Amino acid sequence: MKKIKSIRILGVDIPIVVCSTKEKNNLEPNTWGEYDSKKLEIRVESSLADDHKKIVILHEAIHCIDDFLDLNLSHRAVYALSQCFFALLKENSKFIEWIYGK
Repeated sequence: MKKIKSIRILGVDIPIVVCSTKEKNNLEPNTWGEYDSKKLEIRVESSLADDHKKIVILHEAIHCIDDFLDLNLSHRAVYALSQCFFALLKENSKFIEWIYGK
């Protein structure tokens, strides 16, 4: 997977840190990433398969949007949105090309 260093969310560059999140942050089991609202960064577990990393980054980006807009989304809503948006993006290359005017 090509390494992504950051994503821009509502005009703010959010660094993407790929690391062993379990060792560094003592995260709960089955937690593969986190959005840190104090540091304004997303951390994702380095051992994940590429598509799983992408889903986790998208999931944490939605947490970031939720934080910026004070939407108060439940974790279940963030999970559902991340799964749906990933499938939308992955399964609709023509739509993505259309969005970019290609």
